[in-house]
Amino acid sequence: MDVPDHIGRRFYPFSRFIGYRPGDNAQQPIVMSKLRSKAWVTKAENIVQSVVGAWVALTLLALAARAAPFHSRHVPVIVGSFGADITYGMPQSSKVVASVRTHLTRIQAQPRNIVLSMPISAVIGMGVGKLFAMQDDSLFPSEYGKQWASSSTAVALSLLVTQEISVPHPPGGATALLAASNQQIFDLGWFYVGYVMTGSMIMLGWGLIINNIGRRRYPQYWITPEMIPHDDHPSEKQQLQTAPGSAKPGERQA
Repeated sequence: MDVPDHIGRRFYPFSRFIGYRPGDNAQQPIVMSKLRSKAWVTKAENIVQSVVGAWVALTLLALAARAAPFHSRHVPVIVGSFGADITYGMPQSSKVVASVRTHLTRIQAQPRNIVLSMPISAVIGMGVGKLFAMQDDSLFPSEYGKQWASSSTAVALSLLVTQEISVPHPPGGATALLAASNQQIFDLGWFYVGYVMTGSMIMLGWGLIINNIGRRRYPQYWITPEMIPHDDHPSEKQQLQTAPGSAKPGERQA
């Protein structure tokens, strides 16, 4: 975790809500009991946090869309891409990681990915949409006009850019797609970027609260994934080395 220990300890328990845990208590909830150590209780607690987290987040987004600056520009009640956010489903670390795919999904839910990927995708989507809107429809011989080309280009570019700068986030592609294909979103113009940034901050702010109640810890890092403890998230190389039938490190040939 990239919160300095001396700062985290000084401001604990407030620092808990930016992902800090003191010493060996990284996975311990604030309130402990014998009942909470049971597997079914852990599972139920995780389900409740995920459901409540997603419900409250989308409610806050809907309320924000009714605020004067957004309502006057006819912003949709909820931009669909926020519904695909994984901040409340798989935000925390785990002692057992089933696969590299699960590990990567958790990385994509971290603050850096949310704050950067969504606005960048919005900029790319709106920019591509405007560029294609300037082109003559005759250049795109299809009964669907140029919308298919605009949408495909926007999504592909947003994925390329966010992956190259190491901030992939699944809803980012949908954010770019909406700007290039949805007329209501396109009519917002560059104001769409501001709305997406606002929504991203709401999602992150609520995520810091709901995902730090109980056993969860969020975020795992603010700056770089290398600060995630290796025993919590084994890398692909480590998993391959411990896979059945794989050679042990000392048995490998130089």
